[in-house]
Amino acid sequence: MIKNVSGKILVSIVMLGSCFLVEGVATANNATLDSYPSLVSDHRAYAVGQSVTILIYEEASSTTSAGSSSNKSIKVSGRLEKPNSVDVGGVNLENGEVGEGTITRKGQLVASVSATVEEVLATGELRIHGEQKIEFNNETQYIKVSGRIRPEDIRGDNTILSTRIAQADITYVGDGLLGSRQKPGFISRIFNWLF
Repeated sequence: MIKNVSGKILVSIVMLGSCFLVEGVATANNATLDSYPSLVSDHRAYAVGQSVTILIYEEASSTTSAGSSSNKSIKVSGRLEKPNSVDVGGVNLENGEVGEGTITRKGQLVASVSATVEEVLATGELRIHGEQKIEFNNETQYIKVSGRIRPEDIRGDNTILSTRIAQADITYVGDGLLGSRQKPGFISRIFNWLF
């Protein structure tokens, strides 16, 4: 029984000593532990220089219609009487014009761009700016995004929808063969200028 009690005391002393040893190592390496992010911490952008991913989904459509109509009419008639005959004559002039036009435009942009927090405003909102340049098959596409976002609108995976950006400035420009084919030619521009 004495052996059994002394064994328990020895195990207790070893365990207590291990706890002090682990605590000392953890305290000594506290700076190292602080440099690693927590596995359960929030990874959303809150400070200047941090990145946030903008999920761009913009859809716009507009229709404009115009119509005009004009009608002018002039009617002149006369009667000339002679002693043995009556001559009747008249002139009728009309001018009419009808014009109509409809313009329909639709556009959709789906993309994702990483943006950097440039400033934390006094209201707590974040001013962001991001640019992306894509070159593919002799085509260059530029996507630029800037605006203000609220930290609470940033999702847990550090993304935010473009519809949640205040004062959003989203630019999408393509340059290359396809972009140049969409511009009117020289002769078309002359006719458009003349007429």
